Amino acid sequence: EHWYDDATLVSASVDSIADDDGAGTRYRCTGWTGTGSVTPSGTNASTDFNITEPSTITWNWVAQYRLTVASDHNSPDPDVGEHWYDDATLVSASVDSIADDDGAGTRYRCTGWTGTGSVSPSGTNASTDFNITEPSTITWNWIAQYRLTVASDHNTPDPAVGEHWYDDATLVSASVDSIADDDGAGTRYRCTGWTGTGSVTPSGTNASTEFNITEPSTITWNWVAQYRLTVASDHNSPDPAVGEHWYDDATLVSASVDSIADDDGAGT
Repeated sequence: EHWYDDATLVSASVDSIADDDGAGTRYRCTGWTGTGSVTPSGTNASTDFNITEPSTITWNWVAQYRLTVASDHNSPDPDVGEHWYDDATLVSASVDSIADDDGAGTRYRCTGWTGTGSVSPSGTNASTDFNITEPSTITWNWIAQYRLTVASDHNTPDPAVGEHWYDDATLVSASVDSIADDDGAGTRYRCTGWTGTGSVTPSGTNASTEFNITEPSTITWNWVAQYRLTVASDHNSPDPAVGEHWYDDATLVSASVDSIADDDGAGT
């Protein structure tokens, strides 16, 4: 209780934020309610009035709770750091699902969050909503992704020609058809293997390979043209035999038959 002479100008105030317990709870003044010479209500943390009758002022408060946001990547919403919210506020938290592409083949994918307090303990999305009713934390979790660039002049490789992104340590199976792009007119291509960088073995001679990708990588499928040789002969057993044969570009082919053949023993 306080006593004032008639018509005294009274200035009343509180700190707008008060009683921070250091553990994530504090209180915000939402204004006052009054009687007598005090305005019946207000939303500020201070008011002035000339007192001319018995009066009361009651300061009103709402609890606030701290949300601590952590993330090694992207710019979360809310930002990394501490944020205070009135009790029961609906908080929408999010990050970009893909972030921090360095332009050199590394970026990061959000795998979800871990939380405490009013935040669900864990989730696998890049966003979540919650009503905050106690001190809380949210930590956004990430996994590195690496780019695999595939090049091939022939066939339809798996993975396809172009850029592909994989989570760190993913086992990648890469392959092509060993023979490809037969034009029907006597030309086709044979895979001679690959050349690679990063997590891909530098070279190989097969039409398939597997690797765990742990850095930006490339694989280039290598090919040699093959040409069809068609052999025809009414007699003997030619070498190569009658029929179709395929040879790598510039292969030296030795072709022959017996100079005398198919003696029927009866004079022919």
